[in-house]
This record gives sequence, structure tokens and C-alpha cells, in this order.
Amino acid sequence: MIRRSGLVAVAALVPATVHAHSFGRPVQLPMPVWLYIYGAMAALVLSFVVLGFFIGRSHVDRPSRSLELGDGWLVHLLRRGHVVPVCQGLLLLLFAFSVLTGLIGTRDPYRNFNMTFFWILFALGGTYLSALIGGWYNALNPWLTLSRVTARWWPAFPTGRFAYPDRLAYWPAVMLYMGFIGLELFGDIRPFSLAISILIYTAVNLTGVWLVGQRAWFRHGELFAVMFRLVSMMAPVIYDPDAEGAARVRLRWPFTGLLRRRVEHRSLLVFLLFMLSSTAFDGLSETKPWFNAFWMTRPAF
Repeated sequence: MIRRSGLVAVAALVPATVHAHSFGRPVQLPMPVWLYIYGAMAALVLSFVVLGFFIGRSHVDRPSRSLELGDGWLVHLLRRGHVVPVCQGLLLLLFAFSVLTGLIGTRDPYRNFNMTFFWILFALGGTYLSALIGGWYNALNPWLTLSRVTARWWPAFPTGRFAYPDRLAYWPAVMLYMGFIGLELFGDIRPFSLAISILIYTAVNLTGVWLVGQRAWFRHGELFAVMFRLVSMMAPVIYDPDAEGAARVRLRWPFTGLLRRRVEHRSLLVFLLFMLSSTAFDGLSETKPWFNAFWMTRPAF
């Protein structure tokens, strides 16, 4: 399920014709709403209890344990074959096709390829995949691939014009993530507007690379790179190419990647909190009582 944030205050500025969800319909919970709310609150409280147990100094200082796979068939395929370049090109072509179908395809969001591809396969599926295989997005990031393709005929493009300011930290990714959630929740997004949004986001990424360099931008500014990297800390499988590009695949216990991680900057903490709040609001906003109370009874302006 796609994350959203509780940007309820923005609702007063949204026309009455806007729907509660850009892609989908409200669902009827198979339980009372009060039970759902108390269950969500209990799950959130227990998650912090478990987190507090594991972040003690004895756990943080404990060396990370993982098993690196040797020259098995999977590592050999990733290292010797052309699987990664083919997947990079395929994902980039899928994004290009989603833009094309959004611009000239059907306006029905349930029949257009780009709505299903972006919201379900990429945003939702990519999150689940990151929780299983960490590092996949670093290897297949379509905007990083586009930047590398651009660098072939413009070698100076990915080097950047300015040094990345330390005070910016992860604030660009936070702002882009808020815009992404706000657009999905209140933007009445449709195939055409989604295609335009992808084009705008592509322009933002290319501009960021041109300004501060490829490495700095995809570390701090690209929202999906930051989001999937945070989720991948839970992954039991890590795909981690070294500096020479050789494939390294490591196995570890699930969630152990979180034990030795500390928040680098308060902007990253804000990003994490926004992810949690938008996830909590996500389920509530899909319920029929919320839909009736918030959208059906809202006065027209």
C-alpha cells in the first residue's frame, strides 16, 4: 500500500471534485473501526518497545554478522553476465513507456499502464523488494541510469558544478517525499498528470546531478534512493557491488541491518517520521468511515 501523510490541513485548499485516492477505492474493513485504530496504535507502541530493546549499547557495539556468498551461480551470473545492464535498460524503458502511455493512452486510470506500473509495481513493489533484497535500487535506479547515459556524450555532467552543502543533508529528499505523498493523496492524479509528474521529477533529478554531482544527489536528494535504502536495512539479502563493479551478495538475519545504524542528521529523522506517519494515515484514509466523513461531507468552495 502506498504511503501517505496526514496533510489534512491542505484539504481545505483542494476542490470538491478531488477524490480521496489517486488510484483505488475505499475499502470496508472486516472489523469495527475502533478495533482497527486501537490495533494500529498497539502495533506502533510495541514496535518502539522492540526497537528500544535492540538499540542498547551492547547490541549496537556488537559486530555485524553476515555471510558472503562465494562464486555460486548467482554471483557468477551477476558478475559475468549482462543481467544488471539489461535490467537497468529495461526499467528505464518501462518508465519511458509509462510516460508515453500517460500522454497518449487512455485516461482511465484502471486501464492505463502507467498507473499500475508506477503506483503498484514500482512504488509499492519496490518497497517490498527492498525489504527482501537490499541494494537492488542502487543498481537499477532509472534516473541514475539516465544520468550515466547522459554522461556518455557529456562527460562533465555527473561531476556537478558545486560542492554539496552539508547543511542541506537530506532535506531535498524530505521535500520531494512530501510532494510525492501530497500529490498522490490530494492531487487527483490521473495517467496524463502522472506522466507530467514523472517528467518533472526526471528534470529535477537531472538538474540536481548537474548542480551537485551524481554521487551527492543520489545519496541525499533522490527520494526513492533514500526511501528504498532505509527500507533495505531490514533486508536479509544484500546486493553490494564493490568499487570495481564486481557483484557481492551477502546474507544476514532479517532486521539486523538496523542494529548498528544511527541517524546521520535530523533531516533523515524527519524523513523516517514522515514515512511512519504517512503509513499510519494510509490505512485509515482507505476506510469507508473516513471516506464518508472527510470527503463526502466536506463543504464545497
